[in-house]
Amino acid sequence: MLLDRFASRWRAWRGVLRSGDAELALWAAGSHWTDAWQRDGAAWLHELQSEELFPLRRWATVLAHADVFASAGLTDYRDQLLRAEVPAHLAEEVYRRGVATASLAERVRAGGLQYFDPELHDDEISQFEAAAGELRSALPTQLPSVLVRRRPFSPADRRGRFADFAAELRRKRGGRSFRELFEQYADAVLALTPCVLVSPASAANFLAPGSQRFDLVIFDEASQIRVAEAIGAMGRGSAVVVVGDSRQMPPSSIMQASHSVDEVDEGNGPVPEDLESILSEAVESGLPQRWLSWHYRSHDESLIAFSNRYYYDNKLSSLPSPGAASSAGVSWRRVEGRYDRGGSRTNEVEARAILADITRRLHDPATATQSVGVVTFNIQQRDLILNLLEESPDPIIREHLSGAVAEPIFVKNLENVQGDERDVVLFSLAFSTNLETGQLPLNFGPLSQAGGERRLNVAITRARRQVILYSSFDPSDIDLSRTSALGTQHLRAYCEMAAAGAERLGDLATDRTERRSRIREEVAAALRDRGHEVRTSHGLSDFTVDIAVRRPGSPRWQVAVMLDGPDWSARPTVADRDSAPALLRSIMGWPEVVRFWLPAWIHDRSALLDRVDEAVTRADAPTTAEPESSPVAAAPEAIELPQPRSETEVEPPHQTPTVELPQPRLTGDEEPLRGASSAPVTALAATTTATSAADTITVSPFVPYAPTPLGDQADLDLLATDRRVRDLMRNALREIIEAEGPIEQHRLARLALARFGFLRTREDRRTAVLSLVDSRRLYAHPTVSRYAWPEGADPQTYRAYRVTQASNDRAFEEVPPEEVANAFVHVLQGMPSMDEERLLRAGLERLGYRRRTEKIDKLLRYGLHVAVTSGRLRFDHEGRLTRG
Repeated sequence: MLLDRFASRWRAWRGVLRSGDAELALWAAGSHWTDAWQRDGAAWLHELQSEELFPLRRWATVLAHADVFASAGLTDYRDQLLRAEVPAHLAEEVYRRGVATASLAERVRAGGLQYFDPELHDDEISQFEAAAGELRSALPTQLPSVLVRRRPFSPADRRGRFADFAAELRRKRGGRSFRELFEQYADAVLALTPCVLVSPASAANFLAPGSQRFDLVIFDEASQIRVAEAIGAMGRGSAVVVVGDSRQMPPSSIMQASHSVDEVDEGNGPVPEDLESILSEAVESGLPQRWLSWHYRSHDESLIAFSNRYYYDNKLSSLPSPGAASSAGVSWRRVEGRYDRGGSRTNEVEARAILADITRRLHDPATATQSVGVVTFNIQQRDLILNLLEESPDPIIREHLSGAVAEPIFVKNLENVQGDERDVVLFSLAFSTNLETGQLPLNFGPLSQAGGERRLNVAITRARRQVILYSSFDPSDIDLSRTSALGTQHLRAYCEMAAAGAERLGDLATDRTERRSRIREEVAAALRDRGHEVRTSHGLSDFTVDIAVRRPGSPRWQVAVMLDGPDWSARPTVADRDSAPALLRSIMGWPEVVRFWLPAWIHDRSALLDRVDEAVTRADAPTTAEPESSPVAAAPEAIELPQPRSETEVEPPHQTPTVELPQPRLTGDEEPLRGASSAPVTALAATTTATSAADTITVSPFVPYAPTPLGDQADLDLLATDRRVRDLMRNALREIIEAEGPIEQHRLARLALARFGFLRTREDRRTAVLSLVDSRRLYAHPTVSRYAWPEGADPQTYRAYRVTQASNDRAFEEVPPEEVANAFVHVLQGMPSMDEERLLRAGLERLGYRRRTEKIDKLLRYGLHVAVTSGRLRFDHEGRLTRG
């Protein structure tokens, strides 16, 4: 009886606890239940007496929730929770990781990817590409043979309509015109030539209406075809495709008659005018459209980046380049030419510079195979350059002007260059500043007229490899305050990009929102751990190289790593997903392309990383690829220009007078801080890694300090007596110096006082505030000002400057002379020499300013003095500035 009652109570107890045999075994932990009871019974009884049934109910609730895991098949996880093997605060994370691991394994099995072979998959893609290439090669011969077999006649026929048509063609006299033949024998003509290539005017002249309807009429370069010209050809077809670029050349207005006459109102309402082209009319009419977004022509992405941003809203997809090369991209060549505005309307110095460039290219084995085109801004300059080329005694030039080569040299003005392309395109801007006023007249011909920006877009997209602008003026000479012409504004922007070099191209990157990819970040981190330099999402359009890899110190990226992530899967066609990456090597010149497939990354990460290591090694190995032109040949002053007929308009080198300027010094008795830290602790510290030995200049945007309230104006009255206020001010000064240093002292005081509510400051307050700055951080230029430097920054070895983004961010008077000097050194990097006046203007623009007052001019010359006295720049024997 006692045992029965005990067993009954025990079962009831287990029922309260909602525990079965599994829970009983878990509780007993390998012991007999009676032993476990002896161990825990007293504690349970005490808890019942002190806390009633709360602990038991809580445990029962835990078991009830744990049963959910058991019913879902997660018994191991349930047991780990009940044994307290998983910390409570990590339970959710452990669960989610477990679900992710199990889901990944299930997806791999469901997709049959557990045996995925990346090399086999790459081989299948290669076979597909080879088959597609063979198909494309076979079509030009296969399609004609199919058309010939479909002809409803035989050449041997001696009777019938087709024999009569052949007889008409053989007639020497009295034969019919083509229009008459097409009207009577349209079926025979189209059987012989199913595709007819005509202009709209020729269609109206030679193809009689009603004689035969074409299955399809295609308009190419439709932006240049007027509506009236297109209607006749459209009426001769059953379907029409209109192909064109609304951002390129509009129809020419030459020989276009005006139809602006007084019309009699017949009461039928106004008749809408035609739009400028059949392309515009088709778009406005709401016809179905298809956007062709891939750009394949440019072998360097910078060639299309400007147009993609300014004209195509970053909708073009272009292939990323492995890096700037001396014979690729957009370059600037400044020459001292003069435009004969009132006479021949030519610039002979520019014309001869282009002649010298072409001569050098055709004789240089590295560039001799590259085709060349020349674009001018007016007809007179075109004729001058063409005459110089035709009069050249060089047989190679004459050969490349004739049809002896596949792509002969062309020389065209803006109006006629659409549809042409060459490896290298040389621009002759021709115009120059007025000798009397010093201003650049802003009449650039058709470019300054309505739609001029479209002409510019056509011209700058003609090159496959390189664009070189020859100019007799600086980009800043185009004063935008004097013109509203969009073409002129865009010309200045393009000239600035060409003059600034590759570092300016980062501004052209699309504003796309980069999708976060955990896999990409993992792969990039693993490659960095192996000692490689890595950049993610490399490119200037929406098509990017997922991870660009190179050996540290290599001038160009060496390996393009392409992932099969969300961006890859979102590409709509097989060509976009698998053919485009292959073009990185064949068109853009990437040494190596490695595909990363997610299943392979899951199974064996080391093997994929080893492939990248091997690819970098192969890229480092000597290659027999197309050589780069030598730096000497690429430099503008390295070209030996043929002498113009007159040198009276060429300015002599500017001789700079000797100026006695005091040397900068440190305040107090402190010695200059040299090498106190490996990098300055400023906003530039994240990017400033260059050493003074290499004299590499780091450029970054100037980020102004935004003062936040720290106290009120009454606090400043206690600055001399209250230690708390002085400590607050010292902390504010340190924070501003760390954020914006090096910083001019008056700007520093003004920002610090702004934190206490002062919008305007008195001299005595500024002096009181500056007295709290650590004197070791102040560096003085006696005739200019004092500047506060961050901890670890040394003015003697500082190699950076910051570009002011807006005029009210930082006055030029607040720019430290060290930054001015660094800007001058940066301008001369890659250039043999420059006259002082041009260097001053270029340095001012590099720092983000354009207006040049007398005071700013003095500060510029002082910064130049700092660069010269430090030995980083020097005057050569001609009075020009060059690197020290």
